[in-house]
Amino acid sequence: MASNLSIIFSFIILIMNSVNLESMNEKNPLDDNYLIKNENHIVTYECLEKDIKFKFDFIGDETNELDGKWPKLDFYTIWVDYNNNNKIDSLLDRNFSPITYKSEYLVCKSLMFSKVRLKPCILNTEAICIKEFTATNNSKDRHVYFEMIIPKNELSRSNKISVYFEFFDGNGKKFSYPSNSPLFNDTYLIDCDLKI
Repeated sequence: MASNLSIIFSFIILIMNSVNLESMNEKNPLDDNYLIKNENHIVTYECLEKDIKFKFDFIGDETNELDGKWPKLDFYTIWVDYNNNNKIDSLLDRNFSPITYKSEYLVCKSLMFSKVRLKPCILNTEAICIKEFTATNNSKDRHVYFEMIIPKNELSRSNKISVYFEFFDGNGKKFSYPSNSPLFNDTYLIDCDLKI
């Protein structure tokens, strides 16, 4: 009887662990560099010495609206919970998004006053970005592709970085990750060996 209970208990633990792995895979696939991987978007990151490089493959978007006009514009925003507390902190939390200014493709950093109010764009960040309509290792079809490199010290004071993403495609669709949750209620956690 005791051995049967032991087998049943082991089976229950095995099932619980597999459920935890499955739910973890929905948010952070097992490959540490993937934050998002679905039929529309693939987002990866790379921890560099002083920066983090984000790569955005909009594999579900084969329309080239990189230079479109709002709302028919391919666009993204990285929201950063600077102190990792899962709530908005005025003038501490921030976002990064690309902007075309005087024919240059630059990174706009805005500090948050509240969920709906931001400080004006700061263009003197050391972040850089690129945009392309190209095929990549993730899809042989041409699609919207972005990269953004942001200094680690602009993302967090610690070795943990909490981010939330919003994507807009040329068809006027909006996507929020993780899982369309309200801002900072849920975030992707990046853990790099920061040297700030």
